[in-house]
Amino acid sequence: DLWRNVPWDEEANHFLDFGVREYGPSPFDALPRDLDRAVQKFGIATVRRNGMLPWRFAEEYGNLQRAFEGLTRNAPYATSDIVFFSAITAHYAQDSTQPFHATDNYDGRATGNDGIHARFERDLIERFESRLRLSPQPMVITDPRTTAFDTLVTGHGLVAQILAADREAAAGKQVYDDDYFEKFFAKVQPVLERQLSLAIAETAGMIIGAWQQAGRPALRLSDVRPPERVRRTP
Repeated sequence: DLWRNVPWDEEANHFLDFGVREYGPSPFDALPRDLDRAVQKFGIATVRRNGMLPWRFAEEYGNLQRAFEGLTRNAPYATSDIVFFSAITAHYAQDSTQPFHATDNYDGRATGNDGIHARFERDLIERFESRLRLSPQPMVITDPRTTAFDTLVTGHGLVAQILAADREAAAGKQVYDDDYFEKFFAKVQPVLERQLSLAIAETAGMIIGAWQQAGRPALRLSDVRPPERVRRTP
């Protein structure tokens, strides 16, 4: 998650807060999917405050597609650009599959589930990685903005279920102990496995899609750079 530490205003690019009054009820059609129309309707300050993830995902997908296109014209850094933009675009694709990146109750404070974000996204995986059974389904992403919106809307629909499981597992406890995590995992394991599998599939799908949109250029493992001419100052 170090990409969030870059030295510019990056925070708004990692979430979309469905549940806010402006965007109405699910499937949140009050929010235009087109960024210009969303800004016209709500203003850039409101749009940024509530999150920019689908549009940022589409932007970086475009950067990845252009990096693939660089292979065709033998651009000097095409291969390294592909690696770089694959990693960046994957970050946003994977953020979209985390249900708590799709809700204004992103850390459970509104419902007494404080800290749920990390317990769901980090602690369960670290504790139960060996028990997870993932089954990513192949996909090709050619419309990243729509894919991100659809994934986020679906993820928002999972939030109430996860919050309820958290409350039940924590009932009567003073700390989140091993027993709590066992109970919590037992209740949300199918959701966690489904969202992790989706994250894997979308990561692969956006790389394949960007490559296809670029014309399916021949891939290579390293950049080919012609030798530079010797320049001598008279």
